[in-house]
Amino acid sequence: MELIKIEKKNGIETVNARELHEFLESKRQFADWIKKRIEIYGFYENKDYYSFSQVCDKPQGGRPSIEYYLTIDMAKEISMLENNDKGKLARQYFIECEKKLKMPLSLEEMTLLVVEGQKQKIRELENQVGRLIHSTKTYTATEIAKELNLKSATELNKILESKGIQYKQNGTWLLTAKYSECGYTSIKQEELDSGRIIYNRHWTGKGRDFVVELLSEGK
Repeated sequence: MELIKIEKKNGIETVNARELHEFLESKRQFADWIKKRIEIYGFYENKDYYSFSQVCDKPQGGRPSIEYYLTIDMAKEISMLENNDKGKLARQYFIECEKKLKMPLSLEEMTLLVVEGQKQKIRELENQVGRLIHSTKTYTATEIAKELNLKSATELNKILESKGIQYKQNGTWLLTAKYSECGYTSIKQEELDSGRIIYNRHWTGKGRDFVVELLSEGK
């Protein structure tokens, strides 16, 4: 049962002082109550509590209110100082909250954390391997055409030609000057048994991404 909400501030489990004040049913004004507690009992800001300015809509304007968030230890002490049933109840509640926060993880919880951590590492490794393979792999025009649901490499080449991306010279498709230095293609020279030399062009991973993105946008 949650009597008073526990929430993290600056990485620390804290209690909203205004909510605690309301729970304790103190008769004093909140601002006077919290300031006196801090002053008289020597609580330190950023150690025992954290304060934040909060702008509130008021008909007559006015200064921003200050919200105080207390560590559980400070909340326990303040509750005890009230010296009433509500104070005792709140103090016991905070003691139980501390016990739960300090309770070690069960074997099952620890196993789940380890498993999730390993899964994340595997996913990261797979992504790295995938990026590495993609960056070194080359693609034929036929492979890219199939990916784009085109009929053939011939259709793909004609589309790229019409867009001013490539042109044909001596039977080999070459990129136009605008794209020739972008690392989109890899051309390898091959000598046939007949002695004839041909040039095989493949798209790099970067080139494949460029073509797929370009033609996907046009659909």
